[in-house]
Amino acid sequence: MKKTGAFLLYNIFISPFICIGFFLGSLFNAKMREGRRGRKNLFSTIREEMEKTGRSGKRVLFHCTSAGEWLQALPIIEKMKAIDPSLTVMVSFFSPSGYR
Repeated sequence: MKKTGAFLLYNIFISPFICIGFFLGSLFNAKMREGRRGRKNLFSTIREEMEKTGRSGKRVLFHCTSAGEWLQALPIIEKMKAIDPSLTVMVSFFSPSGYR
């Protein structure tokens, strides 16, 4: 992948400021704090959950930012499973409202 100026600008300057902003915001906002806790060890948690299925083969991860986005993804997931029942599907989301 060619690293363009925009790619470098985002990853070196903008992304760290976004992370710092979320961290500082989570000190004062309960919803942001809950979201930050939910992201802790995210990738290792996803890997562990996928391994718990005990299934090999095709795996698909859908990341939904909200419960509403999950509802929009559901027909797509159902169609994929109808085409290939052996498919392992996992859904992740960051929104604390998705847990409720």
